Amino acid sequence: GGQDAQEGRWPWQVSVQKYDVQKREYYHVCGGSLVSAQWVVSAAHCFDRSLPYSWYRLVLGAHELLNPSWNEILAEVQQIIPHPGYNSNSFVADIALVRVTEPVTATDSIRPISLPGASRQFPVRKKCSVTGWGRL
Repeated sequence: GGQDAQEGRWPWQVSVQKYDVQKREYYHVCGGSLVSAQWVVSAAHCFDRSLPYSWYRLVLGAHELLNPSWNEILAEVQQIIPHPGYNSNSFVADIALVRVTEPVTATDSIRPISLPGASRQFPVRKKCSVTGWGRL
């Protein structure tokens, strides 16, 4: 399922990309959400702890991954912090924080998500959207 998003509709959506040594190029492995100028939230299973951070990069402002646009920014990864309770076998606590080397400047196509307060309650059956470049 799913549908194509309007360009710029989800300015916090990030493409987490990993370097392929054989092909000598980066490829999309996971999505993430920009939560501040220097931090992205993604899934912990997207990162191999044995690899250096330089094997990963983040693409912000992307719409079509195979057709890069002028408003995309490539960000280098400075640090990856998986949840301390993350278990790669059961995927418990499958979340990680990713710090970029330089703060990202907000634009029309790149902006941190506005998170609700911790005490915010949502009604049952409240509609929500899932974004990314994967499959549902």
